[in-house]
Amino acid sequence: MTSVVVDQKCIYTSPPGGKGATGLSKRPLTIDRRSLLAIGSGATCAAVAHWFDADAVRAQQASTPVVAGDCGVQPGVELLIGWSQGQIQLPPDELRAPLDWVVFAHPNSPSSLLVPPDWGWQIGWADSFTPSGAPIWQETPPATPQLTGVRLISGDGTAAYEYTSGTILGPPLEPAQVAVVAQQGTLGERPALQLICSISDQNPLRPAWLTADWVGESVLVTTGSAVPLQDAFMPATVVTYQNFVGPSAQFEELMRTVFIRFLFQLLSGGTAADPTPTPTPVR
Repeated sequence: MTSVVVDQKCIYTSPPGGKGATGLSKRPLTIDRRSLLAIGSGATCAAVAHWFDADAVRAQQASTPVVAGDCGVQPGVELLIGWSQGQIQLPPDELRAPLDWVVFAHPNSPSSLLVPPDWGWQIGWADSFTPSGAPIWQETPPATPQLTGVRLISGDGTAAYEYTSGTILGPPLEPAQVAVVAQQGTLGERPALQLICSISDQNPLRPAWLTADWVGESVLVTTGSAVPLQDAFMPATVVTYQNFVGPSAQFEELMRTVFIRFLFQLLSGGTAADPTPTPTPVR
């Protein structure tokens, strides 16, 4: 059993089986290249121009993001933004997965990803939510899941990467409301968060957000999009989001050595393919 711990509070609990187990144990996550978010110009949150899907960027009308706080106070958050903007260039050796990384293959899609050898994973589905908006995760897919997701968890349980997508039925949600769903899906209901920074973009083609928060001695970054479907009979919101969580003191190192390597693989289509060598899969 692995756990992510924030201030002695367990926020991740793997089901029996550990590495490769399915289910998100009442909490999040598929891997889809289109969900990777691109940022416009600006080196820190105070100068960020856009946070949304690259295809939407090319086609969108001009929009002005709403920014709060200063992402530059957390180097790992600043690194994520700078690399996504193309303003921070990392050498190829820092983007490719090391030779000892192993293959995570999603059982319900052709997507695969190389992950550190001591990292495990969970897959979960949600078709309902608590009154506060936290997804109620299930270990087996329901008939009509509203969310499906993948969680990759470090061996010591203190860091994780999550990807969740789906369609939330009901009145269309704002990006800020979906951000709360994402946060609670990771940390449980009503977590104690202290804002580092947030970016909200109400672009009509793809409303999006990024938030970074202190969680005790750890950092949680959640970023994604929330596209409303205005339908008289079945309104809904199409959702994709990614979460990055880890200890504050190691967050920049995690971003550089693990999280960005995940994102770089997804930019190639979400497969563990050449030029990255493929080590022996996890049994």
